[in-house]
Amino acid sequence: GFSKVNTCSTEGRSLMSMDLATLSSGLAPDSVKERVDDSFPNVCIPPSQSRREDSMRYVDTWIKVFFFPEEDAMNWIKQNRDQYHLDHSISLIVAKIPPKGKQIIALKKKAVMDVYNGEQLEFL
Repeated sequence: GFSKVNTCSTEGRSLMSMDLATLSSGLAPDSVKERVDDSFPNVCIPPSQSRREDSMRYVDTWIKVFFFPEEDAMNWIKQNRDQYHLDHSISLIVAKIPPKGKQIIALKKKAVMDVYNGEQLEFL
């Protein structure tokens, strides 16, 4: 999904957020029911919105953190490490580094992994 995108412009992140909003409204139980009632009368409507809304909020928040300055993104990772997968958090930081900065990428990845391992190191 979105976390696998290596580089993306600010405009691209905005489009991701808009795509998510469109997907969310298209997956609303009432919206799905309207589309399938005539063609597929035996299909049940999707489960309650609460699970879908939680998932959409999770992704939307993650997309918005891309707009944070690097230090603020790292602070957000520290505060939310129990709620987001390590790979998702690493991608938030690594996406801010130019592609040729392999050594910097390795250091930043290690800093994020240290946060997940409970070590509170200063961010590089």
